[in-house]
Amino acid sequence: MILSNYKALKELPKDIGKLLKLNELNLTFCSNLKALPNSMFQLKEFKHLDLSFCFELGYLLDSIMDLSQLKTFQLSRCFKLENLPVEFEKLQSLVKFNLIHCW
Repeated sequence: MILSNYKALKELPKDIGKLLKLNELNLTFCSNLKALPNSMFQLKEFKHLDLSFCFELGYLLDSIMDLSQLKTFQLSRCFKLENLPVEFEKLQSLVKFNLIHCW
């Protein structure tokens, strides 16, 4: 699912976890997105997440570690990101992780 450049998006629907076949989400330049709903991390087939240029994204829930099939995770230029879960070794399928210009 591609929702890039949707600047009015502040949050995803809380029931996004019901989209059981969803395996990719591109939210680049969703500059007002503040957080991801917990239900999203129940998606067992989820493989690609791009949050680059989500300037207002402040945190990631630890439950992101439940995305065991996640292969690519892009977070570049998420300037307000204050924390990252510490157990990234649980994401054993992760091949690409980008944190460029996150401070």
